[in-house]
Amino acid sequence: MGKSESLELFSWHAFKQPSPTKAFAAHSADVIAYAGRLPLALQVLGSYLSNCKITEWHKVLYKLKCIPHDE
Repeated sequence: MGKSESLELFSWHAFKQPSPTKAFAAHSADVIAYAGRLPLALQVLGSYLSNCKITEWHKVLYKLKCIPHDE
């Protein structure tokens, strides 16, 4: 998927709208980069983060970055 398509797919699951809010724009880009623009990963992570506050996003992103991609 392209960058804009990935952002839109993730945003629909995380924010229920086609683009992220300003507060979450940079964090959304980090999640998309981590997911490698894979549609299923974007859907799952977006749904998981959908009702989380920004502090939870920080924790989740930190944990994800500690996990190697091959595991």
